[in-house]
This record gives sequence, structure tokens and C-alpha cells, in this order.
Amino acid sequence: MSLARLARLPCRGQRLRCMSSLCPLTECGHPIIDVEKLKRGSDAEASALGAALGDYGYFYAANVEGLSAEYIRSLYAYSGRCHALPAAVKHKYRQRGGTGVYSGPDIGQPELQYEAEGAAARVCGWDYSRARFSLGDGVTEGDARYPSAAELDPPFAAVLDDCYARQDAVARVLLAGFERALSVPPRTLLQMFEDGAGDFGTIRLLHYPGDGGGAGSALADTTGIGPHTDFECFTLMHQNAPGLQLMPRQRGGGGHGGGGGAA
Repeated sequence: MSLARLARLPCRGQRLRCMSSLCPLTECGHPIIDVEKLKRGSDAEASALGAALGDYGYFYAANVEGLSAEYIRSLYAYSGRCHALPAAVKHKYRQRGGTGVYSGPDIGQPELQYEAEGAAARVCGWDYSRARFSLGDGVTEGDARYPSAAELDPPFAAVLDDCYARQDAVARVLLAGFERALSVPPRTLLQMFEDGAGDFGTIRLLHYPGDGGGAGSALADTTGIGPHTDFECFTLMHQNAPGLQLMPRQRGGGGHGGGGGAA
């Protein structure tokens, strides 16, 4: 299961260095950035961020205020409850052909394919957006988009909006860090999400139901989502199982296995 737009906690252990010698690496070989230092305006951490983006194109985010390990565990538990809802409830809040935000093969709505000839993914997803983005038909203010308190307590929208606010605080710190790392004027990026520009971020609670057969099983290649490039300005990701692969910048060959917070 994964929680898209959540900051990835670093794996503990020895720190190495990026090729540019400006940012530390986890013992797994992933660049790691201290978000609290970015928030305090550390020039060294902004330089490390620039090195991570230039050398890898992603990084692990450490010391993320508001997204403690305890909070993330509680969110995984809530996500599990969402995905355990009956198929009839999920169908009520389906995306395509409805006004909701759920998609999954269990209701006949597999994840939209990124490649026309690719295999259909078996991932299930509950989405949340303050901008009311939906693939549903004819969405209006009165439409039922999320499970109510009678179906899921606490209600979906309240829990996910709180999560959104926590991530939004992290996003602002990162955007300011990107500005410094890229040597662009302050608020160059931030103003794109303010002053009436709107915020089109989306949280995705994703569940990858396997067939229990392991890596060699017939469905192993269709459990996740196919190769793709996220369309957002950046993505925050947290996962509680291995499988995510990231393609480093300026490096040919396969993806960088193991995966963590992509930015």
C-alpha cells in the first residue's frame, strides 16, 4: 500500500555523498534532505537539495514536521479501512460513470493505462483533491464524492483534508527550497499555487492487491502501475512495502530500485 503525496521517511544508517559531494545519501544509496533545515533557511541544505535534484531527480525527505511515524501509521490504518469497504460502497463513489473518487478492478474500473498496449494495472485508489478534480461525470457542489460518516467514521473528507493541510505545509517549504536551489527569485514557484492560481494537488490512497504467488506468479507484472511520469510539479510518496522504482536523472538503464520520496 502507498500514500501518494506523503513524505518518505529515510532508512537509517550510514550517510554517503552524492556524486557532487553536496548532499548525503542513505546507506541504500538514496539522496536525503533534511526538511527542517530547509525550513530554517540553511544554505547548505538548499545546495544539497540542488545536488540531489541535479544528480538523481528525487530525494528522501527527513525531519518532516506534521508527518510523524505515528501519524503515518494511523493514516495507513485508515487507508486500510477505506479499501476494506464493500464493493457496493466503492461503486457508489466510482470515478468514471459516477461522481466519486474511487477506481479499482474490484468494481470494473482498473487504473487508466499509461501505455496504450500496456497491461491493465490491478491497483485500487481513493483520491482526494481540494480543487474538486474528478473523472466523474457532471460533478456539482451537491454531489456525493466521498464516503460519509455513516459509511466511514471519521468521514473521508475530514481525514484527507487534514492530511492535505499537513502536506501543504511541507510543500511550501520544499517549493521555497527549490527556488533557492535553482537560484530563482523568491516566490517564483510559490506564487503559481497562490494569488488565485489554485491548488490542483491530489492525495491518492493506493492499494496493490497481489495474487499471493510471489514474483514469479502470472499476475506479478500487473500488480502495480506501469512506467510513467507524474504530471504534478513534484510528488511526495510514502510506501509500506517494497516495489517502487525511480529512474534517476542522467543515468541510463533500469530504475533505481527500492524507492522513496520522489521530488
